[in-house]
Amino acid sequence: MRKGICVCLLAVLILLQGTGVFAMEETEALSLLSQLGVMQGYEDGGLHPERNVSRAEYMAMLMRTLGFEEIAGTLAEERFADVPVTHWAAGHIRLAYDLGLTDGYDERHFAPEDQVTVNQVVKIMVCALGYGAAAEMRGEYPGGYLSQAEQLKLLKGITPGDSPATRGQIAVLLTNGLETEMLELRFTDGREAYAQGESTLLSILNVTIVEGLVDGVNGASVSGGRGFEENEVSIGGRRYETSVSDSTRFFAKMVKAYVREETDGEETVIYMTEKRQTDDSLVISADDLVPEECSLSELVFWDGDKERTQALDGSMTYVYNGGAVSTAQLSSSLFDIESGSVSLYDTNGSGSFDLAVIWDYETLAVTSVSRGVIYGRFGKRLDTEDKGIGSIRLERGGKAVTVEEIASDDVLWIAKSLDGKYVSVLASEKAPVTGTLEMIDEGEPAFYTIDGERYQVSESYLQAAADDADGYERIGIGDGGMFLLDCSGKIAAALPADMEESRTGDTRYGYLTAMETGDGIGGAVRFKIMTEDNRFETFEIPGDSRIEFGRLVGGNYTKASMTGEGIFG
Repeated sequence: MRKGICVCLLAVLILLQGTGVFAMEETEALSLLSQLGVMQGYEDGGLHPERNVSRAEYMAMLMRTLGFEEIAGTLAEERFADVPVTHWAAGHIRLAYDLGLTDGYDERHFAPEDQVTVNQVVKIMVCALGYGAAAEMRGEYPGGYLSQAEQLKLLKGITPGDSPATRGQIAVLLTNGLETEMLELRFTDGREAYAQGESTLLSILNVTIVEGLVDGVNGASVSGGRGFEENEVSIGGRRYETSVSDSTRFFAKMVKAYVREETDGEETVIYMTEKRQTDDSLVISADDLVPEECSLSELVFWDGDKERTQALDGSMTYVYNGGAVSTAQLSSSLFDIESGSVSLYDTNGSGSFDLAVIWDYETLAVTSVSRGVIYGRFGKRLDTEDKGIGSIRLERGGKAVTVEEIASDDVLWIAKSLDGKYVSVLASEKAPVTGTLEMIDEGEPAFYTIDGERYQVSESYLQAAADDADGYERIGIGDGGMFLLDCSGKIAAALPADMEESRTGDTRYGYLTAMETGDGIGGAVRFKIMTEDNRFETFEIPGDSRIEFGRLVGGNYTKASMTGEGIFG
């Protein structure tokens, strides 16, 4: 019922509960409404959530939300003197007025360029959903409308008031109302009455919501089966076409997808957002798990300061780092994760969890990148061009990046499926911390205090210290240095101040005591030198880097250079 809109002048008291919603962030709401064709961007490509909105602009947004864009374009009759038929929003304003959703300041003036206030957009939205009469019975404007909007859960993320409404605020309001069941005027036994119908703003736009696990994208499939085209995605085992750019970022994640039915009957996913924790899900971070007490029958974890258990169904499906886990691969060791999370979902509405999605990331603090190989501290590395990898995704802040965009001192989280065919790499957005180490708390978890601020120390860095791993440099209390932070803000590596100063150039001075090369062409070359202050330092460079060194030839000191590969060639 595309035109089931009720005029808000009828005084009928109906108190109905709206559907529960979670407020989106402003930018996310704007992105969704942009894909729905409700809100448009600017010439610079931005959605600008901070900009105020005029009365004319809001009428246009609302008419698009109600599916009346084409009808508004056909209305050419002038209603207000200050809105001539040549005004870009004349049709939207006239239609909104005819539907009883808005008024002018008087019979002849609408003031289309005046800024619309938050309270005004809330009132008009309540009326558009059919609840205007119910709001009037609750009290005068704005109180009655705000009360009704609160009951319909339209105000999540919104602060009412007479201040100008921004694009971001309006986007959140419209998004909150997308799934609200609209009141429709019906005739029963010759009498008019309002009743909740089957229409929502989403149904008017021919859009439905699908929730489930993204189990297939271009280049990757949880089952390891047939691949997907660039414009395809599989959710809960069902294949869809998609217009979502970079949909691979949702792989092996639970999503809320907005699916539009096209005129030819095909269904297209136009927007996806990662599903938030709800009553049918449980997300446990690696920090809260108690792996030594976990089993395939129950998880043990901390909820605040209380230890809790969660029973696991024997028939549960497991997905580990983007790949399905076979019966033979099932083990409680799946829950012994360094960084990441275990997420449990009830996908079939049975009231019990039937799907476990595990993300287990190892940490790599980058030293250099060469020929697709990312070299890290403590002897770690990742060859992004390894032929055994079927699909690899690198991202920073939810956006795909290339290997060339990874740099020294980046900190990566790396997750590999059990068969090694899928690799997910997250680059930390946390800036390094430079300062003096003032205190070390060796508890569980361990913390460093740097210039008065406490930072948790990652398990990977503690392990490197315990193993005295290649490249590990001890920093003591009172020492200055640079501390690299992982995706969760934990310390992943630390460089003493003197070492950090030496890194301003690529020169190392000292006596070479040992060196070795990794396997394969372009493998890393590791050097161990005794520095000028009688410390031993181990460092690693890509095999194709050029090394300058000095040596005695016939009693004369001579400088020479060659690549790391050439030394062993």
